[in-house]
Amino acid sequence: MRKILSVLVTLILAAFFITSCVSVKQSDGVTVAYQYKDDTSMWNHLFSLSSAYLVPQEKPVSVIVPHHDITVKQQNSIYKAVSKLMQPEVIVVIGPDHYEKGLSSIAVPASDVLFTAPNGTFETDLALIEKLKNDSRLSSAVSIQSEMWEFDHAIYSHTPFLKKYFPHSKILPVLLKPLASDDEFEDFKNLADFLYENLPESSLVIASVDFSHYQIPRMTALHDYVTKNTIQNRESVRHVEIDSPETISCIMRYNALKGADRPVLIDMTSTYDFIPDEKVECTSHQYWAFYKPNADEKIQDFMHDVGNTKQKVHVARYDSTRNQTILIGGSGPLEAGIQTYWVWDRYKTSEEPSQIALYDLAGKEARFLSGFDAIVFDPKPGTTFKRNLHGTTLEVDSINASEAEAFIPPKKTEPEVSVLVITADGSQKYEIADFARFYAEYNVVVLRSDDPLVKAYAHVAAQDNFAACDFQLGTAFAPDNSHIEGMVLALNWYDGTLYAETFPYEGKGTIPPIEQFLEE
Repeated sequence: MRKILSVLVTLILAAFFITSCVSVKQSDGVTVAYQYKDDTSMWNHLFSLSSAYLVPQEKPVSVIVPHHDITVKQQNSIYKAVSKLMQPEVIVVIGPDHYEKGLSSIAVPASDVLFTAPNGTFETDLALIEKLKNDSRLSSAVSIQSEMWEFDHAIYSHTPFLKKYFPHSKILPVLLKPLASDDEFEDFKNLADFLYENLPESSLVIASVDFSHYQIPRMTALHDYVTKNTIQNRESVRHVEIDSPETISCIMRYNALKGADRPVLIDMTSTYDFIPDEKVECTSHQYWAFYKPNADEKIQDFMHDVGNTKQKVHVARYDSTRNQTILIGGSGPLEAGIQTYWVWDRYKTSEEPSQIALYDLAGKEARFLSGFDAIVFDPKPGTTFKRNLHGTTLEVDSINASEAEAFIPPKKTEPEVSVLVITADGSQKYEIADFARFYAEYNVVVLRSDDPLVKAYAHVAAQDNFAACDFQLGTAFAPDNSHIEGMVLALNWYDGTLYAETFPYEGKGTIPPIEQFLEE
C-alpha cells in the first residue's frame, strides 16, 4: 500500500509540475517562472520530501542531474547533499535546447531575462556572458537570446533547488543545440575550454540531462549499462542514448581540464521505479558527481557506506571482467554490417538500404538502435571487427559457412567478448549445431543467411554464470516485402555476469517497431 501511495504522490506531483510553470513577458524583459509559481508552501513541502543523498565528502567539480519532473525528490536529495559541501560563487547549468529555439549552437540569456524561484530571483553572471560573446573561438557559435528560456525545463526545473540550497550563487544558464554536427561538437569543446579558463575556482557546473527515452524498461536498462560504462571510463558519449550527448561531452571535457577524472555514480532511477509497469514508456536518470584525485579516500569511504542505503551504485571491475552490450539481428540482405552507433534519419532522406530497412526498428528518434556498443547484422564474410571499450575487447569474426572447416580462430585476449558470424548462401543448409566445435572458442556463434527464407540462429556459450542457450533469430529483412518473423537478441556482459534479452517481432519485409512508442 505504501508503494502504491508513493507512486500516486509522484504522479500527482509530476502532473502539477508539467502544468504549473507560467512565465511572464514584461515590457522590460522576460521573467522565467518555475513550477508551482508563488506557492512557497508547496515548495517547502517539496524541499522536505527527501533527505540528502550520501555522497563523497568532497566538493565536486561538476554534477549530472536530470530535469525530468518525476525525479523531484532525487533532485532535492542531490542538491541538498552538495550544498553541505560547497557554496559556489558561480553555478553553470547546461542542458539541451529541447525546442530548438536557439539561433546558434550555444544559447545564453540576454540581460533582460530574469530567472525566479520560490525564495527569490537570481543574479545572472552577465560579465561572464560578455566574455563568452567576445571569445574569438565562440563568438560565431553563441547567441544571446530573450525568447526561449521560459519554455525550456532544462533550466527552470532546477532553479527552485538552486536558489534554496545555493542562495548567493550567480548562475549562467546555457542551452546547447541537439543533434549537433561535428563542427558544433567542436563548439562545445571550446565552451568547456572557456569555462575552464574563466570560471572562478569556487564554481559548480551542472549538466541538466535525462538519459534513455522512449523504451520499455528492460531496453532502457540495457542502454543505461552502456552509458554508465562510457561515463565511468571517460569515453566519448557522442552516440550513447541520452537526451543531450552535447551537454555531457561538454562537461566531460571541462572535467578533464580540471583534473576531475573521478566520476562517481550517486544513484540511478527510471520511470519504472515510479510506475512499475513493464510496458511503461520509460525515461531513465543517472546522478553523477565528478571529483579530483584528492577525493580518492573519501570516494572509497562513500563506496563502503553507500551499500547501507537504497542508492543504486555499482562499479564494475573493468580491468578483469567483460563489459559490453551488443545487439544481434537475423537473416536477410540488410547491408548493415556491424554498426557502432545509429544516426536518426529524422526526415527519411537517407538512401542507404540499411537505414531504409531498419527505420521503424530504430524507433522514435532512432533510440532503440542508438544505445549499444555494437549492433551485429550482416558483416561481410572474410572480415574481422575489433574494438576496445570499457576495458573489454569486442571481436567479431565473419566467415562463409563453406570455409568453416578450414577456419582457425585467432588467439583471444582477455577480457574479450568474441563473436563468430557464419554466413550461408541460399543453397547451403546448415544447423547451428553443425558448428559446435566453435562453441568453446567464441562467446557467441551466429549462423545466418543472406536468403531471407533461411532463418538465423545464435548459440550463446556457457559463461559468466550463464547456461548455454540457442536462440532462433529468424529473418530481419526480406526485400520482396514478404512475411518475416524473428527476434533481435541483446547480450549484456557486466562485471562478470551475462544477461540476455530477446525482442520478438513479426511483420512484412522489415522489422516493425518493437514495443516502442512511435510518433504518429
